[in-house]
Amino acid sequence: MSSSNVNITQLIQVNPIRPSRHTKILELIITKNMISINCAKGALSTSMRAFVFASVRTMGTSAVLAYPLTKTASSTKTTTAAVTSLKGQLKKEKEKLTKLNSKLKAKESALKTKQKERAADAKAKAAAKAKQVQTKQIKAQVVRKATKTIRGISPLNAFIKEITGGTLTDKISNWKTLANDERTIWKEKADEINAKTEQVFKPKPKSIASGYQNFLAEEHSKDRYRDLAFGDKSKQIAESWRQLSEEAKKQYNTPADVQKKAKEAYDAWVQSRVDAYLKHKATKKEIAAFESK
Repeated sequence: MSSSNVNITQLIQVNPIRPSRHTKILELIITKNMISINCAKGALSTSMRAFVFASVRTMGTSAVLAYPLTKTASSTKTTTAAVTSLKGQLKKEKEKLTKLNSKLKAKESALKTKQKERAADAKAKAAAKAKQVQTKQIKAQVVRKATKTIRGISPLNAFIKEITGGTLTDKISNWKTLANDERTIWKEKADEINAKTEQVFKPKPKSIASGYQNFLAEEHSKDRYRDLAFGDKSKQIAESWRQLSEEAKKQYNTPADVQKKAKEAYDAWVQSRVDAYLKHKATKKEIAAFESK
């Protein structure tokens, strides 16, 4: 069979019926067993194909076209192979996508785990730091309490502390009725209690005198200030100190070795006071602060 090109104008002239559908047809190529139709808006409808076949026959084309068109075996085989190939490619792409999703989920899980670990670590560090600050504050409070000046108790306080029964007012009234020799007994008891307290809480060692204090003590012992009142004497000594040069003032400073020994004695005293406080007066919280590393 020979092929023919059918012109749109010829179709319209031969088939003036329903001319609006002619505008869809661009080209018809007729072969032995099939017809290929290129259309601006996709494949033609069934009625339109029938119209085309009738138009072709009217033009005297020798080709005999069966309706509906029959697909050739080769085209069917090619199409099936193409579909199978596409399905295989699609399956592979899906497998790749599944693997990528698995990797992504694993990375997200690892990232979340790491974030949780970091948050927990930061929380633990913050808690440890807060505990260190609290421990430091407690230790400082203990040192202040331990090194605080301890006042000895009076005979009256010893009497009130030891006598049982009665109100405080009653005890004070009873104290007032005591004779001097009876009060002397309570004074001795108070002195005994104070002595025991000093054995545990030792008194603070003497502080190192400054250069001005040494100068002041030396000047006070001189006879030229004997007739002056204390206030006038202090003013004149202070004025004399201001008139001294820096080199002259250094001569009144306590020697370095004496200062070193005094500092060592003071540090030892602080430690002894803290130990005594922890043993006799400290709370459990204060003891725990010093036991922690």
